[in-house]
Amino acid sequence: MVARWNDTYFDNTPFAWSGSVAGCAAGDTTDAFKSAVLRRLNYFRAMAGLPGDLALDPTLSAKAQQAALMMDASDSLSHTPPASWPCYSAVGAEAAGSSLLAYSNAPTRSVGLLDGYMRDRGANNAAVGHRRWILYPQLKRLGTGDAPQANALWVIGAGTTGPAASDSAIAWPRRGFIPRPLADPTDRYSLSCAGADFSTASVTMRSDTGQPVDVRVESRVDNGYGDNTIVWSIDITRSPASGWDRGTADTRLDIELSGVSNCSAGSSFGYSVTFITP
Repeated sequence: MVARWNDTYFDNTPFAWSGSVAGCAAGDTTDAFKSAVLRRLNYFRAMAGLPGDLALDPTLSAKAQQAALMMDASDSLSHTPPASWPCYSAVGAEAAGSSLLAYSNAPTRSVGLLDGYMRDRGANNAAVGHRRWILYPQLKRLGTGDAPQANALWVIGAGTTGPAASDSAIAWPRRGFIPRPLADPTDRYSLSCAGADFSTASVTMRSDTGQPVDVRVESRVDNGYGDNTIVWSIDITRSPASGWDRGTADTRLDIELSGVSNCSAGSSFGYSVTFITP
């Protein structure tokens, strides 16, 4: 895990773009940067136990490029951008409706903008829809568009998916070891399974000493984003981090889920996640 963190996650590929926000020119990024985007996404999927074999679709990428320009020009994000937006285009609006969207005004642009999709922080992201689409087992092809302050990642709809649903349950953070800079113990946890019913499922967590760690389920019936998913987080008001978090040392948390229906991978799951400082 540490080897993959060092040789695959870290990427110094520079951001290079031929467009212009002032001129409403979508331009394009270099092949090297597109490859870096794909490499980061495949890294996430491999970390979750999926094949890291996504491929880029040039047609989808060209449309996503128009969407990224619109998001950058407006300093905002919308899956249904109005025609009044600066640099609006029908193609860009089409892409916005089928893409994950990210925005950052950080001074240095890199593929690190994609990491926010996996963390899915914020009050509006309780269903972790961005993460679910990236870890959707049927996802095979995608398009990426990048501007200095925005990314549009076309992952939804015809032409992106393979034919068969997965018979596995996909957990994030992954079971086993995970680098702490990639997923913090206080971030949202999720478990996905095609067609599963999590409406009566329960989640329990314990520290490495066996002491219960209180959780709150944030989403269990918000379907329609990749596979059906249950999402939870640690209730730090009832279980302060000082009681279970080992800081820079390995922090292990044991997780058990039960009462899952209609999941071909099973009705109960038990696994441990160990957060490491690589």
